[in-house]
Amino acid sequence: MMGSTRAPRLQPRWFIRSFWALQRAIYTVTGGHVGLRSATADRWGMMRLRTVGRRTGAERTAILGYFEDGPDLVTMAMNGWADPEPAWWLNLQARPDTTVDLVDGSRAVHARAADPDERPRLWARWAVYDKDLAGNVGFFVFPPAEASGSLGAMSAPLTYGVADKAKNADCAAAFFNWVATNETARQIDVTIGGSNPGGPTDLSVPPAATGSVTNETLAAGANVAKDNGAMDFIANATGSIFAQGWTPELQKLVGGKQDAAGLLKAVQAEYEKELAR
Repeated sequence: MMGSTRAPRLQPRWFIRSFWALQRAIYTVTGGHVGLRSATADRWGMMRLRTVGRRTGAERTAILGYFEDGPDLVTMAMNGWADPEPAWWLNLQARPDTTVDLVDGSRAVHARAADPDERPRLWARWAVYDKDLAGNVGFFVFPPAEASGSLGAMSAPLTYGVADKAKNADCAAAFFNWVATNETARQIDVTIGGSNPGGPTDLSVPPAATGSVTNETLAAGANVAKDNGAMDFIANATGSIFAQGWTPELQKLVGGKQDAAGLLKAVQAEYEKELAR
């Protein structure tokens, strides 16, 4: 397994996490008949990894992308390109002998980190799957339901705060202000982080590579901002709305036991119930 040491331009982290949550839901609802795929020479596969929680001792599962390297299965120990390391990788370090579920059955494996000599070759293999992204992957805002309607989209902004008893509150505030207003710092946020740097509304967003997913994402975000249509990611609405509302209703939707209108109604009811506690 390879650790992630670089941050390519990808969709926002909330999108990546939601995608894999949906994959797990599909696998569960269909009893394992849907949600996995075999790796080929030009397409990465999807496998289900089983681990044992290093603290709880309970079985944990994760759907991961992988490719085959001889008899080995290779994946990346990534957490949506964010810190910290994913829980499944920490679990594997404690108990490396485990099982993965593939399209053609289960396989016992012994997990290990790729050594420094292997990593350049393995990164090159991943590049085969990424080479066609430029120009073939886009990002856009879904149009409103009515022609005269406003645009809307969920967003998960990076929010920072300074504790009221911090010893160097002024220093911390000055740093946050610099990050949001300094031209170089804002460019780093776009180029490396792939996101809008925020800050004062009269500051322009630094440029991203023409035709890149980052560039299209920022352009779409600007259109949503014009309509004041940015909404926080639903998982942040309450402490457990994702686990108690969205995820179980989404599983029902995938399994044909719920429709879109019913899903929204049920999640709204759960939201109101949690607010009333």
